[in-house]
Amino acid sequence: MRMILVLPVLALAAVAGTWLGGETLLARRAAEVVASDPRIEAAAIAPLRRIDRIGLQLQGVAVQTPEGVAELPELSLWAEPGRPNRFHATLPASMILPIGGAPRETTAEGAGLSLRISPLNAMSITEVAAVSGPVTVAGAPAAERISLQAEMVKLGHEAPPGARAAYRVTADLRGLTAAAVQPALVVLPGAAGVQGAMRVYLDRPLRAGAEQEQPQIEGLGIEGVTVTLGDLSARLLGHLRRDESGFAEGQLYLYTRDAQAWLEMAAAAGALPAGVVPLAGTMLANLADQPSEAPAAETATPIAGRQAPPEEPPAPEAGELRLPIVMQDGRMSVGGLPVGPAPRLG
Repeated sequence: MRMILVLPVLALAAVAGTWLGGETLLARRAAEVVASDPRIEAAAIAPLRRIDRIGLQLQGVAVQTPEGVAELPELSLWAEPGRPNRFHATLPASMILPIGGAPRETTAEGAGLSLRISPLNAMSITEVAAVSGPVTVAGAPAAERISLQAEMVKLGHEAPPGARAAYRVTADLRGLTAAAVQPALVVLPGAAGVQGAMRVYLDRPLRAGAEQEQPQIEGLGIEGVTVTLGDLSARLLGHLRRDESGFAEGQLYLYTRDAQAWLEMAAAAGALPAGVVPLAGTMLANLADQPSEAPAAETATPIAGRQAPPEEPPAPEAGELRLPIVMQDGRMSVGGLPVGPAPRLG
């Protein structure tokens, strides 16, 4: 998410306070911003000069991101005249991006970023998105399609008590090839994909500006996220919140018809000893739909000041396993069997 936000925030910084002054004044102001910010470099900045857009054309751009320096031979930053609070960045077809800890030549067809802000709500970010067609990294296919969007939505009754903002994140990532980033992963059975949606609950809204403090994640509401790897597929849904110690707390449900194949893939990748695959497969089948440790309805912790009835998860389809994953008191269990510490949120 940080990488996605850097360039639209740059666009926002460039146009803040100068929008009505025209593109010439805008270019002058952008040059001042770039000159005063050591994280940004641009060899040339010029007005865009398009009738349907107001914006800038930058040449020889270098942006310092948390992962490293991104180098773009050109970059267009613009907005439609009738929608001045929605900013766009049109990326070049070829650039150098920091991936896997090193600068790598990257190509992306039709890649772009967008950012919408609310000036009347302390410059809160109400929508951010990234899209791209086919992507290659160091000449190797890395993705067939990338579509990520986060849109601010109402909190709703399922929001954790500490949440003050919620974003619905939708993803459609296809043809992801880990080997393009990490060649050691060529043993994986095929390209990966992620499709679905979740709600991310934060303790404050995202706000424009590189110096803004990062919000804390207070919880997740996974509406349904499907992960594919070659012919393998698994679906995840459920709710998590951040407990007082920062650990995830709540219950998830994992659905898959390919439990045995996932185990065999993990063994082939070296993440699991091959000798334990048969036993692990039997254990997963036995753990599916076993009683969980989730709190009963009458003792459930109130959510956002009210008692929230537990939701009955969808029944597994024919041939599908449904594995309940419970996180509580800093520990995680599957079907009542402890498996280790719960992950931290934030």
